[in-house]
Amino acid sequence: MADRLNYMYSASILVAFVIIVSVKQLTGTPIVCWVPHEYSGGWQEYVNNYCWIKNTYRVAIPEDSDVLMPIQDKEIRREEELTYYQWVAPMLLLQSPMYSA
Repeated sequence: MADRLNYMYSASILVAFVIIVSVKQLTGTPIVCWVPHEYSGGWQEYVNNYCWIKNTYRVAIPEDSDVLMPIQDKEIRREEELTYYQWVAPMLLLQSPMYSA
């Protein structure tokens, strides 16, 4: 019984998640990167697109600070990198037919 449920519904659930993730990526802002205040309009959009394609990293926000600064130490930055944004939807889409085969 459980195997039949896995066979029947898992592919549909993955396709539903692909739709949800794709709508966010195509219609919304998939990622918002730190941009200096001097950048505006097209430059801000360019930086966000670059971050989404290349990668980004987490920044710890100090409680007593009003200003966010990018990480300067390359080793710490490498440990904090996030590189999965644009690959979530295609990977889920590739996995979905494997459940119905």
